[in-house]
Amino acid sequence: MKSTTETRLGADGKKYRPLLVGEARQKVVREMTEWYEAGSSIRDLVTEFDRPFGSVQRFLAEGGVVMRPRGDTRRPHPH
Repeated sequence: MKSTTETRLGADGKKYRPLLVGEARQKVVREMTEWYEAGSSIRDLVTEFDRPFGSVQRFLAEGGVVMRPRGDTRRPHPH
């Protein structure tokens, strides 16, 4: 799901990723939430969606995700 949109230039002349707003943001939040709940790590999502680590964490929080403990091996925990 690498972003196909081009970067934008800020007032300072630096390149920035396009902002995700509205329906586009909701779609990314839903997709990231599904991937994470299916076992993908935050780092997997960073790579796949081409977004910074902190943004991925924020998107997952928006999606209501309960974060796994750090270093979780993504295997189901015995109950």
